[in-house]
Amino acid sequence: MIGRLARVRGTVAHAGSLLLWLGFLNTPTALSQNSHSSAVVQPKFSDVTSAVGVHFQHVASHTSKKYLIETMGSGVALFDFDNDGRLDIFAINGAPLTDPTPKGTIPQKTGPEHWNRLFHQKPDGTFEDVTVKAGLQGVGYGMGVAVGDYDNDGTLHRRE
Repeated sequence: MIGRLARVRGTVAHAGSLLLWLGFLNTPTALSQNSHSSAVVQPKFSDVTSAVGVHFQHVASHTSKKYLIETMGSGVALFDFDNDGRLDIFAINGAPLTDPTPKGTIPQKTGPEHWNRLFHQKPDGTFEDVTVKAGLQGVGYGMGVAVGDYDNDGTLHRRE
């Protein structure tokens, strides 16, 4: 699955930007930003993935055994990881599987192409990869992420 970032002009007016990450197995993924227009218009998407600095490709292993984790995509969270008022993107990635995978084996990320990715949104709307700086490369085969304020301190925390 290749991450795609898109801007869309649509029919909904909001006080702030509407950001939406769309993810489907084996289909392009898009982050959409809705304009603030009150006029009813047909949505028009344009791919701005590279222009805004989001570079992510989900890596899924493919084995002859067709393990369950091979059939599912990864997770993504949109949250303000540094409390600067802008949504950041945290994309989860898989890891290589051996074929066949011995019972009890935990797949490991073997290099940067398998890392999870944290993209920090800058004031100009572009993103920078801060994965290494944040220490969020991950281990094992990632399949999801959840974000919430589990200790009620007003700060979001992530769980992968």
